[in-house]
Parts: sequence; C-alpha cells; structure tokens
Amino acid sequence: MLKKWVFAAFFVVLLALSAWRFWPRPVSDEEQIARNIAAIQEAANNRRAGDATFYLADDFFFGAATKDEIRAQLAGAFFQYRVVNLEISGVQTRVSGDFAQSKGQFVLRLKREFNGPEEAQSGSFEAKWRKIEGQWKVDEARVERG
Repeated sequence: MLKKWVFAAFFVVLLALSAWRFWPRPVSDEEQIARNIAAIQEAANNRRAGDATFYLADDFFFGAATKDEIRAQLAGAFFQYRVVNLEISGVQTRVSGDFAQSKGQFVLRLKREFNGPEEAQSGSFEAKWRKIEGQWKVDEARVERG
C-alpha cells in the first residue's frame, strides 16, 4: 500500500515539474513587440502580405493608405519581386502602459528574378504601437530612406 502512495506522489511531482517546465511563460511587452517585428520580417521575406499586415491596427494609415490598401500594394509588390530580403536591426523599444515606440534600421533587398540584379533600399523606421485586446499592433509608422 505504501509503495502505491510513494509511486503516486512521485508521479504527481514528476507531472507538476513537467507542466512547470513546458508551460508557456508570460513574456514582457517588449518581448511581444520584438516577436511581432520578427514575424513582420519573416512574413515579408516569405512574401506573405496578409501575415505582414496582420500586426497593423485596423485603423492604421501610412500616408493616405489604409491597412487594406497597404496589404494590396504589398501583394502586388510581392508578385512583382521574386526575392524579398528584409533585414531589421538595432531595434529599441520603449513601452509606456498600452502604448509603445520602436525605432530601428532596415535593409530591403529585392530581385525581380531569382538570378536578376538586386535593388536595395535602407534607412530607419519608427513604429508606434498600441495594445488592443492584449495584442500589440502598429498604430502609426514612419520610414526614412537613406
């Protein structure tokens, strides 16, 4: 009888340790934003316009373009360019409550054909984030080329 209880207790402790080890840990706001930026970069590199614009707030505007217009423009650009390589670096993020600001640099390399000549653009960006229903979304963005 004692062996059954010892085995049961050992099993419960082992189960608890496994659950603790593999249970997802909460991440900070800065980490969530960093993951979003990495996901935007990956989506662009894989030419997935919908995934890239998923992280934009529904009321996002870039110049006069809405989120839906930006998605359509990206889809057209991804159709035109066979190779897209976006590199984002030097990102610094400041969080203040449900608002945040990220600044960093980017290099965008494009090719119309796999073996074709490369077109490159580089510059800096600033993204203003807003926490909407627990998710960080880009509320406003500014890009400076050069």
